Amino acid sequence: MLLTVSIPWAKWLLAAMLLAYFPMMAVLILGLRRVARSTRLPDADCVPVTVIVSARNEERDFPRCIAALRALDYPAGKLQIVLVNDHSDDRTGEIIAAAAAEDSRVVAMDAAALPRNGLEAKARGIAHGFTRATGEWVFITDADASVHPQWLRQMLGRVTPQTGMVAGAVE
Repeated sequence: MLLTVSIPWAKWLLAAMLLAYFPMMAVLILGLRRVARSTRLPDADCVPVTVIVSARNEERDFPRCIAALRALDYPAGKLQIVLVNDHSDDRTGEIIAAAAAEDSRVVAMDAAALPRNGLEAKARGIAHGFTRATGEWVFITDADASVHPQWLRQMLGRVTPQTGMVAGAVE
């Protein structure tokens, strides 16, 4: 025997939801079409940039992040990578030192050797990284993230004279 329950208002609710769904989706799609598309920035338009990564106990994931940053498709003379060891008690500091020794674009910093700035955790390391940043634009990513080789070019491809900040997702 099949048992059915009849709820008269459920049909109206479903109909109202469907009627609202399609117009909302149309507005969303039209809105997304208005979003500026990224373009690959040519070498001549690349400005000096700094990428800051603050790391604490990231010995497992940091090598992948550093490798991705070093593989960025960006003119070498215009890219600075600032890696900050924020009081790690694993091999993170050694990994940063090795990266700086191998690549002149990499600046190694250690938050333990710097004066206290009143900030905690990642904010402390990023603030210390800013003290060495030389780029016109500063990008920040996490030590356990891996950026796409076109990350900087695509992000800066959206910049206009009125742009103050850009943001995006990483893996």
